[in-house]
Amino acid sequence: MKDNGKKPEEKKEISESVLKEEPKTAKETQPSEKKMRKDGFNFGNLFLGIFLIFLGIVLLGKSTGWYEVNISVNLWQLWPLLIIFIGLSLLSRGRWSSFIITVVVTIIVIAIVGFMMFFGMGTKNGKISKNIENISIKKEYGVDSALIRVETGAGRLKIDGGGQDLIFGEFESDFLMLDTESEVEGDIQKVTIRTTGNWRGFGMPANDLKLSINPDIPVKIELATGAIDMDINLSEVAAKSIDIDSGVSSLELVMGDKVSSSIVKINSGVNSIDVTLPRTVGARLTIDAALTSKDLNGFKKLDSNIYESYNYDIADKIIDIDLNVGASSISIDWK
Repeated sequence: MKDNGKKPEEKKEISESVLKEEPKTAKETQPSEKKMRKDGFNFGNLFLGIFLIFLGIVLLGKSTGWYEVNISVNLWQLWPLLIIFIGLSLLSRGRWSSFIITVVVTIIVIAIVGFMMFFGMGTKNGKISKNIENISIKKEYGVDSALIRVETGAGRLKIDGGGQDLIFGEFESDFLMLDTESEVEGDIQKVTIRTTGNWRGFGMPANDLKLSINPDIPVKIELATGAIDMDINLSEVAAKSIDIDSGVSSLELVMGDKVSSSIVKINSGVNSIDVTLPRTVGARLTIDAALTSKDLNGFKKLDSNIYESYNYDIADKIIDIDLNVGASSISIDWK
């Protein structure tokens, strides 16, 4: 057997050198591996994930009708959550005990925010003061028609026909005040019904506005609203036009046939829109929408976004409907 030229003593020294170096190498890699395990956890993603799940549950419950909750809080009012997020991110650094404490604190914070949204914490002195007002606007002498404009924020809006006054109704809110104006220009009476004020908490603020319009005077209606549920029944109203400019909303609209022609314009964001038309009218529908689910009963398609009822060419009374909406569910039916 051929000798490699190294003496036994040299071989022994080399072996001992290798054995001494190996533990040192293993020891040096341990901090790196520990760092990798530590850096593998991203608390920011955990916090964001939990928050998005919570928000998704709230939106799901609202859309499916599990509960009534108003989530129309301005985003800027949530800025304190940024400070909480930074604090929790700092708290999460270190050992696993810190991580567990951080997760528990995160869940508690989200629970507190949810409680504030659902049960009205954050109102002044913890008390809610309701403002209830009756509305009565007389029809002025010599007026042949009216322009009615309603400006309101989040809540509920109900409009129908009836009564001797031009407009009568009721307003109830725990955070808004009512302001009404009426003036006559020529033979037109112009009425503005406006709510003013800001919601200072999370909770479920009340803002209910109910209006009844004189059925014997032709009117034009303009609605400028925030995130709101609208129930508008104009079957007994001589509505020449209705123009709706709204945020996130739910709209149930019933039209009548008290005038020869009507114009409906709806400009809104995310919506659920249900329109009911009388069978005595013909209707043309123009839809400009991003993501839309459409259920158009009794309509034929003329091109990519225009539809006509089958009786449009022979009907004595006409309704033209123009929808400019975002992600929406649109349903049109007849009665």
